[in-house]
Amino acid sequence: MKITVICRIEPGCLGPYGADHVKKFCALGQKEFDKIDPDQVKWKIVPRFDKNKPEIQYKLNDRYLSQKQSIAYLKALGKDQAKFEEILFKQLGESVNHYFGRQ
Repeated sequence: MKITVICRIEPGCLGPYGADHVKKFCALGQKEFDKIDPDQVKWKIVPRFDKNKPEIQYKLNDRYLSQKQSIAYLKALGKDQAKFEEILFKQLGESVNHYFGRQ
């Protein structure tokens, strides 16, 4: 069973005009993330317009996982959550550079 990783992107991380770019960036980011570990992970790259929602959330089926549950499930997949999220943030940085045409 695939774990769903919801990554919410704040417009401000895309610069002062991020609100104008965030939806388009998320569409590009979605395509890039879909290539990462597709057998175990389903990615949802979405804008974060509501600051009350966490930046990263994990779901299994349609149920949100607690921090403890997400750590345990990722461990069952052979992944350390801290390293997993480090890779996620690295990919986000690369996606931002790709979006703005930087290398």
